[in-house]
Amino acid sequence: MFFAAFGYVLSDVCADSITVQLAQREPLEKRGKTQSCIYTVRTAMVIFGEILVAFFFNGEEYGGTFDFSLSFPQVMIIVTVLTLTVFPMTWYYIHEEKAQAADFRGYITDFWNLLFARHVPDHRVPLLRWDLCQHHVHG
Repeated sequence: MFFAAFGYVLSDVCADSITVQLAQREPLEKRGKTQSCIYTVRTAMVIFGEILVAFFFNGEEYGGTFDFSLSFPQVMIIVTVLTLTVFPMTWYYIHEEKAQAADFRGYITDFWNLLFARHVPDHRVPLLRWDLCQHHVHG
């Protein structure tokens, strides 16, 4: 389950970045339709997953009151089949433009400068500095 959750978060972040990139290409009068469509589908599928778990994991073997239930492997098969249908769509319909890889050292330098810039709220920076110092001293 850890790897499934990690994979979900990783793919979600990548999908969000592609969604933002696509939204920036939309004409101004239509901008946001792609994002709202994608987030609507995502929310509908999250609701579907919650309903699936609520009804099929509410049997007596899970401490529920229903007289029917699915086993964990059966639910994972359902989720896997639904997930596998997305792979061909992403392979054929999502096209990214190749970009030059960012310089890691420059990226970290920019991040560090941004983190300690004057416009970063003052109440966050001391806490972060304290956390970094504590981890360095006690870690």
